[in-house]
Amino acid sequence: GYVYPDTNYFDDQEFFSESILNYKLYKIKFWIFKQDCLETVGGIQMFYKERRTGEVVSPGVFKGDKETNQLDKELVLEPTEYITDYHVGIGNQVSWLEFVTSKKRIFRVGGTEGEEKITRLKEKNVIILAGFGGFRDTLHNFGVYFIKKQQYYTVLFSGIFYLRHVLKKDEQFKKNTLDKLSTYEKDYQALVKICLLPDISFVAVMRYALF
Repeated sequence: GYVYPDTNYFDDQEFFSESILNYKLYKIKFWIFKQDCLETVGGIQMFYKERRTGEVVSPGVFKGDKETNQLDKELVLEPTEYITDYHVGIGNQVSWLEFVTSKKRIFRVGGTEGEEKITRLKEKNVIILAGFGGFRDTLHNFGVYFIKKQQYYTVLFSGIFYLRHVLKKDEQFKKNTLDKLSTYEKDYQALVKICLLPDISFVAVMRYALF
């Protein structure tokens, strides 16, 4: 997009004190600015779910304060669904946004006219993690952080093996984890139970998950 003297910047990744990979993009809200029968993206807010506890957090609302800005749509991702691609139509500001998910859903918000150029994600086989951009009365520009799927699964599975190692070697950590297990997100509860399986069963589960 474009940068103007009055552009306010936002960067969701800076919100997280720990790795962004500990959070999953959960939902995106959009505000639409309508003028003379044309629509542009007036604002955006992204929500993230902490993988262990299921707590939903958001860095904030990034939109202009005009009354004509109105909440139009929201994209809610399923637990195993990720955004894998996005397209941006740009005029003097962001005219429209389009997201493609791992379940082949196409979600579009904004207008259809006034675009001077269209930006597409050049990388393939990726998972989009977070967003950044600039706004004032409307969204001036927008971009994303992403990771290659292969790198993502490498990090994810290395974390599982490390958790299993700590649970087996540190009895106090194991006790504290099990005491609090019912307070965690169901996905994390299942992960802990998998990590506590005997070696043969654990290897079988990992082989099934990987292949």
